[in-house]
Amino acid sequence: MKKLFSFALAAFAAVSMNAAQLDLGIGELTDAGWGGCTYNAATHTLTFPSAWGCGMGWWLEADFSAYDRVVVEFESAPAQIALNVNYTTPDGNGQQYVQQLVGAGSKSAEIQLDPARKNSVEKVYLQAGAPCSLVLKAAYAISGQAVDPLDGLTGENVGEMTEPGKTCYLPLAVIREYAYFEILVSNKTDEAQNGWGIGKIVAVSDWNTPAFELSCNNPGTGNVNRFVIEQADMLEYAKKNGVYHTDEYGQQGVHINVYDDKATLVSVKGYGEGGTGGGSSTATKTDLGTPNEYGCVELLLDEINSYDEFEIVVNVTNAAVGANWGIGKIVPINNWNGPFFEYKSVKAGAGEQTIVITKADMQEYAKVNGEYYTDEYQRQGVTINAYDDKAALVKVVGVSMSGGSAIVNTTSAVKATKVIENGRVYILRGNQRYTITGAIAE
Repeated sequence: MKKLFSFALAAFAAVSMNAAQLDLGIGELTDAGWGGCTYNAATHTLTFPSAWGCGMGWWLEADFSAYDRVVVEFESAPAQIALNVNYTTPDGNGQQYVQQLVGAGSKSAEIQLDPARKNSVEKVYLQAGAPCSLVLKAAYAISGQAVDPLDGLTGENVGEMTEPGKTCYLPLAVIREYAYFEILVSNKTDEAQNGWGIGKIVAVSDWNTPAFELSCNNPGTGNVNRFVIEQADMLEYAKKNGVYHTDEYGQQGVHINVYDDKATLVSVKGYGEGGTGGGSSTATKTDLGTPNEYGCVELLLDEINSYDEFEIVVNVTNAAVGANWGIGKIVPINNWNGPFFEYKSVKAGAGEQTIVITKADMQEYAKVNGEYYTDEYQRQGVTINAYDDKAALVKVVGVSMSGGSAIVNTTSAVKATKVIENGRVYILRGNQRYTITGAIAE
């Protein structure tokens, strides 16, 4: 049944960005679909039974002259999602529509309204590129430009371009250092069209499990696509089945890879100071000791159990060392002839670098044949050292994490203020502090 949207109850509100906003209402979808789409208003779950052949949205027949764009926010998209806006033609005998596609893993879709036609919006609706369910969080029309979380921050090139223009390895330790990451990708051909896949982010070397697809948002040969990803999301992309993925070289992190027949990876930059937990999480770091006379640091099992992660700080002394070269090992305490874990260089060349080991992995390194190894002094734990012909162990740090990330609609109708403190960007709304999440596309 066609549902007309009433503006009688709509309230315009101004936030700190001087933006008017109109809530479309995610409860307004119960009978506005076709092609077998269903919507559970209690859980805000929209189900697409087929690819592209069905849709659901808002029947409006409305004047959106006061607004510049439409935004729909949702939980991580399981497939490619299309946000469509239909305009009534001047003679009323048909519709004209525009479409914006976003890739799997995206958390929002946004479409600019045509200034010449936004006074005659017929409907706004969603479609999916594969059968799936999508949990909606918000939908609204808004004026003004999106808040850029990188505004006022200075970026630094991060990661290792293992294949220049194609692949960048971003280790877990580097992800921990920054609040946001900006990825720039340049189109090589006109085949890079809106919504088309131009690359992906995967848990390091786990190419068969793409965590996030980079979709074209600026079509045309030579045009640059921009992706801004919060630390908390980048950390999730480094996981497989909820656990940080470790590749064959002992590395953890992500690979950013572009499809070289369509695009070129221009740069990956980190912005802001990142707490290790991501978002508004806080982390406490404790120095667990410097090497003893043998160049080793011992961690007893009680210490291992007391922290969420461990940072092994190593000074690589051999300039010939390459990424993925072995620079040290971890063994069950005092069991040098037993099994060991070899940790690898996260980047090439001499200099200090940090290797991150999770608690779960460190616990496993303390075991022999699945059982905790006990040395001659009745101790359980691990011994960490570096290969002294290549590197020197500097220290081991224990990391305790607390707090969590708060997701906020940065353009909601509640007054908000954007602030920058210690290089981090926050939104203050009332007495609540939030971090900005989601991708920002130019």
